[in-house]
Amino acid sequence: MTSLRPYFGWFLLISFITSSLISLMGLIIPHGRAGFLTAFPYLIAMIAVLLHFLKKERRAPTSSEKYKFTWGFLAIFWSYSFLVFFVELVWNSKTDEQVYAHLMAYVQHPKFFFSTLGLFLFFGIPLYLVTLWFYGKLARRMVHRMHEENEIE
Repeated sequence: MTSLRPYFGWFLLISFITSSLISLMGLIIPHGRAGFLTAFPYLIAMIAVLLHFLKKERRAPTSSEKYKFTWGFLAIFWSYSFLVFFVELVWNSKTDEQVYAHLMAYVQHPKFFFSTLGLFLFFGIPLYLVTLWFYGKLARRMVHRMHEENEIE
């Protein structure tokens, strides 16, 4: 079985680069309209890693690899997102000493918890399903098509 660690590293690197670029795009787009850009770094990194995997391994991921990729990518994406959130929190605390008090006041309300959980599920479930599909049926189709193109040449 193939080690998946290099692919997770590629996912993190591509995710970081695309997040940085999309964050810059978010500065240009009017406030409140850039929320749809949130999933793009994940999708771009996931597709790029899949293409790299297919070219290098010349096969589709096995069922266990598919689930490891899916859960690994989601864990990396959410960990990375929470890390960025806390870095921004520390950064903003330099200009507003009350930022931690405001955060703790929000965290104590059930409305904050349920809205955060709702956003987590709103992004998490579709990303989970899309990754399973990409690394399952779509990957098998792509490998099949790659082999057809190699036979023609």
